[in-house]
Amino acid sequence: MKLRRILVQLFIVVAVLLLPVLVLAEPSQSVGGGADVVISVIDNRKRMRYEADVIFRNTTYSYNLVSVAENVETGERYINSGFWREASGVEADSFTVSVQNRANHALTVETEPNTADFDNCGAGVTLYGDGEATIPEVEKADGKTIAYESVTEAVFGRFPRLDSYKGVKRITATVRLKHP
Repeated sequence: MKLRRILVQLFIVVAVLLLPVLVLAEPSQSVGGGADVVISVIDNRKRMRYEADVIFRNTTYSYNLVSVAENVETGERYINSGFWREASGVEADSFTVSVQNRANHALTVETEPNTADFDNCGAGVTLYGDGEATIPEVEKADGKTIAYESVTEAVFGRFPRLDSYKGVKRITATVRLKHP
């Protein structure tokens, strides 16, 4: 009971200290169209809007085995050829996440893919792209809106282990937005 009272008092003190700062999720009013993520931060000094589109196609894949080879000296069997497919059936060898800045100020993004399913089946993933990058603000030039983006691509390994290639493999990504 005493611990609960202390926690409630601590919560009240923290809330009072943070009262001048307000974070709101609100409808997008971005330059050049709607944004997927809109965060407004309001404090006593200024108001900042972070707006970005997070674009990706698919998060589930399966491996289509074409042929198996065998090492005649050791007897080891392994995948000789095959390819990855999206859940829709389209052949795909990578997962791509694009983050477009829709705000009127620069935005730092960090994209971190979760590749556990691909690592566990032995295929692994090679990451390409910006990692943590600062994306310039939206520009207007000659009546056109120019939105800049950061792209991270996770390319799947070509040969998973023979004993674990079956089944659906999932990949996700955490995208962190920061003020530069």
